[in-house]
Amino acid sequence: DIVLCAFGMKFHGNTDREESLGGSETVAIQLSRALAARGHRITVFSDTDKPGRYDNVTYMKVGDYPRYASHTPHDVCVIQRDPTRFSMPVRSKINVLWCHDLGLQRTHSVFRAALWNIDYVVPVSHWHGRQLCDDSRGAFIVRMGGKRPRCQACLALVPAEQAISDAAEAEREARWARVMAL
Repeated sequence: DIVLCAFGMKFHGNTDREESLGGSETVAIQLSRALAARGHRITVFSDTDKPGRYDNVTYMKVGDYPRYASHTPHDVCVIQRDPTRFSMPVRSKINVLWCHDLGLQRTHSVFRAALWNIDYVVPVSHWHGRQLCDDSRGAFIVRMGGKRPRCQACLALVPAEQAISDAAEAEREARWARVMAL
């Protein structure tokens, strides 16, 4: 099970076939279709006015995300742009922030506040990945627990049994328990 959260323009599973759409939203639709075609169960949360099932992908309203994410176990949660969506407990084994925006000082604290719950930061390019982690540019530094997280220029899909381990889930539970103890 893969959850993809794409917050921004309104869209549903056929919007890219019916009207003009932004790049982030278009890639969310097309990536979801491709993953569903490979046999993955995909749920997309967006600012949709037409929730439903399109091309074997379930589209739900963004307002339903917090309850779903915190109560429904799933393998991977990918959130586009908004790190604050990881500031709550998420019942996924792997959490991925697909970061589309520059690492600016004005967003530093918001980003850092969610890093405890992020396993991968996926920038849109190699340059962007370097910008997110570059001390000299005044950008925020992507770090978790004193170490830089795995920062990937592209997310390679591998069989679930290779990518998802019980250890990752246990590690997340331990992190969440430490946060709750504060």
